[in-house]
Amino acid sequence: MEGTARRHAERCLALAEAAAPKLRGPEQAVWLARLEQEHDELQTALAWSLDQANGAATVEIGLRLAGALPWFWFVHSHLALGRRWLEQALERSSATAPSGRMKAVLGLGRLTLELGDLGSAEARFEEGMTLARELGDRRRMAAAVDGLGLVAHARADHKRALRLLRESLTLSRGLGDERGVADAIGNLGLVARDQDQTEHMVALYEANLARYRGLGDARGVAWSLHCLGFAARQRYDDERSTALFDESMAIFEALGDRRSVAWTLHNLALIAQARADYGRAVPLHEDNLARFRAFGDTRGVAGTLLHLGIVARQQDDYGRAIAFFEQALSLFRQIDDRPGIAWSLQNLGITARYQGRHDRAASLYDESLARFRALKDRRSIAWSLRDQGILVRYRGDYAQATPLYEESLALFREIDERRGTASSLRNLGTVAREQGDHERAAALYEESLALFREIGNTRGIAWSLRSLGTAAQARGDHGRAAALYRESLILFRELGDKRSIAWCFHNLGTVVREQGDARRSAHLLGAAEALRHAIGAPLPPGGPGLLRTGPGRQSHPARRGGPRGELRSGTDDQPGAGDRLRAGRAEVGLK
Repeated sequence: MEGTARRHAERCLALAEAAAPKLRGPEQAVWLARLEQEHDELQTALAWSLDQANGAATVEIGLRLAGALPWFWFVHSHLALGRRWLEQALERSSATAPSGRMKAVLGLGRLTLELGDLGSAEARFEEGMTLARELGDRRRMAAAVDGLGLVAHARADHKRALRLLRESLTLSRGLGDERGVADAIGNLGLVARDQDQTEHMVALYEANLARYRGLGDARGVAWSLHCLGFAARQRYDDERSTALFDESMAIFEALGDRRSVAWTLHNLALIAQARADYGRAVPLHEDNLARFRAFGDTRGVAGTLLHLGIVARQQDDYGRAIAFFEQALSLFRQIDDRPGIAWSLQNLGITARYQGRHDRAASLYDESLARFRALKDRRSIAWSLRDQGILVRYRGDYAQATPLYEESLALFREIDERRGTASSLRNLGTVAREQGDHERAAALYEESLALFREIGNTRGIAWSLRSLGTAAQARGDHGRAAALYRESLILFRELGDKRSIAWCFHNLGTVVREQGDARRSAHLLGAAEALRHAIGAPLPPGGPGLLRTGPGRQSHPARRGGPRGELRSGTDDQPGAGDRLRAGRAEVGLK
């Protein structure tokens, strides 16, 4: 019986070691599929060989077998399973030759990195580096340095990541290791992406695309296409981005790389989300959430929860949004994903602002901005500054709001982030309008609108149209103001953005009040109040965003309820919330 088990283990070892060098070349699909087919047999051999009762020689078979399989486990998404086998093999083979341990240690480092356990990954790569130096194995030294660079990248320590990845690139070039060169360049592309160096990132991945094709490495080709798709998405070229993601996904599917398929679907979901196509985005996110959970990919789970929260907030479901953000925050803290932690805090702050909880929003913004500054993440700093500016403007502190918006605008322009640029321009326009400079406000709003149209951002177009309406109204051009409010209202209706619909009802109500139609004004302002009450999004305090309708007065909705504007049930002379909404919609021709 033991002889049969040994022969089985030796056959499995021979298969795995024959497959290992083939898993990144022209025959990778065939060998990956074969290992998947034999996976149960391979695990049976691992279990027998790592049984210490069978002797040290069999444990060495187990270590060699486990050390030959990490890339297969990585590509075919057996991350947690592979980690368990490698940890067991290393634990039971402490006296084994360093060469066998080195392969297993470096493979374990890669799997733990993908699982988000950065501390364990770093320790394994450091151990692998020590063993490689002892053995004079420069190829494995390069792999260990590359792994440490990826750990630094995951921690958003870009300076350390660049130093380590460049060191790995130099080692691989010195060895004439083209695959090592390609891997290091690809990882340098990730750092360029996170530093908003989009042009540099594109150059790196276009060069790598040709390099991987020359090596016959289909997965390398797929990841280069995927990263070029990400760059196209950052440039708001959704058509090219979608085509590149689709092309990469077809390759990932052919290789059985389910986790890379999931990340590609994640990016396709973000394209749909940006278009407010929630009917497509939400099912993709929900499907991916199950996928990432099955893979044990904590970062994937957390990132998906974060975006499900953003969608919930965009659909005015603030309670659900908060639940998603808090779950994401907990997971990002668990794996020490610093950008993820900061973005979860920022989104909790935005949601608190929408709910009128401005003190909590300010606290969350302060914490997230401090984290973004520590990460030197210019894109995120710019968005955070913009959100800080909105809160400060709510207090009427234009002297502080203006430099916040201007700093965010400068950063957005520096990294060629057009959506952010348009948003900051619009907010600067609002500051100008609220200080009485209506011509400057209109010019800034027009510039913002042009940028939003250029990138096809419907929500931004709608907000800029509404803002132009406020500028026209402030100049006394009520006809143009009403037309702009109606145009923005149609777009917000298409987006299902109830908070913004309420703003449009409010603005239209103030216009018709200034035109002397008190009845229509009451219907529209009542509809706005009812809708805000229904979604839990009150007006901001004071005057920001509210147009003055006379000397020293601001236009507020008619408050027919309690001291905080709560709505009571309808009576003969006071319509209830549902009646107000219907009346307001009727006034603007909406059903």
